[in-house]
Amino acid sequence: RGNDKNTCATPTRPCATIQAAMGKALDGANIYVASGAYKYNGQGYEVLLIQKDLEFSGGWNESFTRQSSLSTIDGENQVFDVNIDSAGLVVTFDHFLMTHSSGLAYGAIMNHGKLLVKSSVFQYNGGSGIYIYPDGELTIIDSRISNNKGTFGGGIYTEGKSTIIRSSV
Repeated sequence: RGNDKNTCATPTRPCATIQAAMGKALDGANIYVASGAYKYNGQGYEVLLIQKDLEFSGGWNESFTRQSSLSTIDGENQVFDVNIDSAGLVVTFDHFLMTHSSGLAYGAIMNHGKLLVKSSVFQYNGGSGIYIYPDGELTIIDSRISNNKGTFGGGIYTEGKSTIIRSSV
């Protein structure tokens, strides 16, 4: 129901894609994402390339009045789901399913930044659920990481700092 030409600033004028919402968002913005599947658009090596501080709040109904589901980032077994590109970026994902990342040896999320994951699921990825580089940090709360096939750790592969709270890996 969204349109990438919209302002994407209100529930009545949403974007169709997360990429368009990220492009219009200011550094540090919260991006509300409706339930549904968001897939590779043919550009780059990932579904989402994140290059600024952002909070992604997923699983919202169409009118953005209730958060009762998950929003799906699907790499379609072709690309990574998410690449947090630079050290120092602060990124949050809440209520997301990360799935079908090609992953190679890495993960659905490749993280150089400070990543907070809440109430989310990582499954059926070709790489690890989450790959943390030496300059990256991960805090994961109330989430599940399962059925991934990583060369370097099927759940989480970390060269950085990780904190896991009430989650299964």
